[in-house]
Amino acid sequence: MELAGVTLPGEAVGGDAHDFLRLTDGRLGVAVSDVSGKGIPAAILMASVQASFRALTETDIEPAALMAALNRRVLEINEPDRFVCYFFAAIDPVAGELTYVNAGIEPPILVGADGTVRDLEEGGIILGVLPGATYDSERVRVRPGDVLLVFSDGMVDARVPEEALTDRHQLVDMVRRSPGASAEHLKQLIMSSAQPPSGGVSDDDVTLVVVRFY
Repeated sequence: MELAGVTLPGEAVGGDAHDFLRLTDGRLGVAVSDVSGKGIPAAILMASVQASFRALTETDIEPAALMAALNRRVLEINEPDRFVCYFFAAIDPVAGELTYVNAGIEPPILVGADGTVRDLEEGGIILGVLPGATYDSERVRVRPGDVLLVFSDGMVDARVPEEALTDRHQLVDMVRRSPGASAEHLKQLIMSSAQPPSGGVSDDDVTLVVVRFY
């Protein structure tokens, strides 16, 4: 299994982040998060959320329970007008499976070696909005040659559609046209293709994580 990730800030200080870490049970954790808003407050909230996430992963908590606990933490520290989108996956490369929960992140794409495409949508509401929110996880089989793309909405969304850096179909197409490419190569390929049409810096933060399974 190979991992590659990048977070590029937009025009203003923002709240995107990604994280890789080894979990206590030996699985690999992959997280992508996006705080609403811009500026220093968003960056401070993201730092607090990431610290809470790291602390929670030091226990044997499962992804769905972790997300519920993280939601409670965000409600404790958050301002009323902010929320956090979060995706977390615990990957077991030996068993060939991942368990994930999605709290409002643009649905990640699992591109199978056989060309199939699956959107990872299971989870629940964004963090920091609803006290007592519960979350559902889903277990997914992964096979050699599969590629997982996790990204923030800055990659595919724009106020004007023509200004979007790319779209979901283009992301899948780039993976399909690059069989056997490493995670790092796919990351560079996607990011080099996802440039603002108007040039310069994107309005929004952009985060991309690529996981290549062998």
